[in-house]
Amino acid sequence: MPQFEIGNKAAAKWTEDNVHEIFMQMRKIAEYDPDVLCLQDVIKHPEVGLYRSGLDYLLEKFPEFGKYKKDIQDIIVARVNRGALKGDYSGTPAIFRMKQLGEEDKTNIDHTTKGESIKPAPIEFYKTNEDK
Repeated sequence: MPQFEIGNKAAAKWTEDNVHEIFMQMRKIAEYDPDVLCLQDVIKHPEVGLYRSGLDYLLEKFPEFGKYKKDIQDIIVARVNRGALKGDYSGTPAIFRMKQLGEEDKTNIDHTTKGESIKPAPIEFYKTNEDK
């Protein structure tokens, strides 16, 4: 297996412009290819041709493109959710896939009673015989 010399500039070809093009291509694929059901499907798509480690490298070098990765994941989540609601996909695997892509259950805890805020009872201090 060939190895690069220390200090090799093999990765210097990546610029902000061509990385932007890659992410826009990935977003387009995620949006229009119905067979894309996970991030790996987008990364390994013939029009993209990246590996997961390559994507990680690009995101480390250009962290501002993390928002596009999230957009891509959201597009896939919407597809999986729609498929599960229509009955095209089984519910449990669809939920599992959506959670893998970053979807979260929202948990809201209401700390009120009948619309009134819960106020702690006042604490009263009593003098004891020792305090006299």
